[in-house]
Amino acid sequence: MFAIFTAEDIFTCLRERLFGPLRLSTATGETYDIYHSQLVVPTLRFIEVGLPVSDNPDVADRIAWVVLADIVAPIDLPATLRPAIPV
Repeated sequence: MFAIFTAEDIFTCLRERLFGPLRLSTATGETYDIYHSQLVVPTLRFIEVGLPVSDNPDVADRIAWVVLADIVAPIDLPATLRPAIPV
């Protein structure tokens, strides 16, 4: 049985003083990599995740709605996995 994450759990991950990139994995097998805490809006039942444009991971191109009950685990990503921005 999976743990159910709440909006407060997600807020805790995003409010850490030194935010590091994280991956949200869902029970359906989808993953969402988050490199900027401002691209996430938690609500009571789901979170909105900004999906970044390919040339700038700090700017959202689209938004995915992820149901909190579907989140299996937030996983810390190494900071070195941040997508490179072309110069």
